[in-house]
Amino acid sequence: NNSNNDSNFQMKLSRNLFVCLCLIFLTYLVGYSQTNAVIKHLEKGEYEEAFVKLNSSFKDTNNVERLGLMYQYYADTNNPSYNSCLAYYYANRYNQNKTASKIEIKEFIQQTLSRIHNSESVEKLEEFIECFREETAYVKEAVRLLEQTSFINAQKVGSIEAYEEYVRKFPNALQSSLAKQEIDRLVIENVLESEDLEQLRAFVQTNDNPNY
Repeated sequence: NNSNNDSNFQMKLSRNLFVCLCLIFLTYLVGYSQTNAVIKHLEKGEYEEAFVKLNSSFKDTNNVERLGLMYQYYADTNNPSYNSCLAYYYANRYNQNKTASKIEIKEFIQQTLSRIHNSESVEKLEEFIECFREETAYVKEAVRLLEQTSFINAQKVGSIEAYEEYVRKFPNALQSSLAKQEIDRLVIENVLESEDLEQLRAFVQTNDNPNY
């Protein structure tokens, strides 16, 4: 009787083990199929389909595969929904998983900053500084580019108000002293053009630049 019981127990154990292995294998196949489907959509530029698949196929929003795919989705510059900040967010969450191969975040940040610099967009530089504030070295470079680009924009406008706004916003920037010189130059031009003696006197009394 004991022998039969042991035999039955071993058979049940083997059967249960087999079922468990089958379930694990099926789960893997389903996950692989879902991941592969999203990747194919992204490769074909079918971004809407990829996004729908991402939200319908993964019940667990913290699934490592999903986090990696979300990074790929938002990091794709051809995607109308391209968003470097969200890509950075998902890359960090993905990299927190010790078993996953790491995403090269530094390279992604460098490419993002280079792309923004080429766009000459003050707004995008400000967004970069806000989003990547933990990446000190890159933010420092972004601030330098922001000050430089903003000064170029002020030069294009060429008004006293534009330079005053620059000095107000970037008082410690290298270009701030140049902006102040431009303000003085424009003030002098306005005063001289007006030929107003009172304005000339007021300027002389308040400006300490000997050339002026």
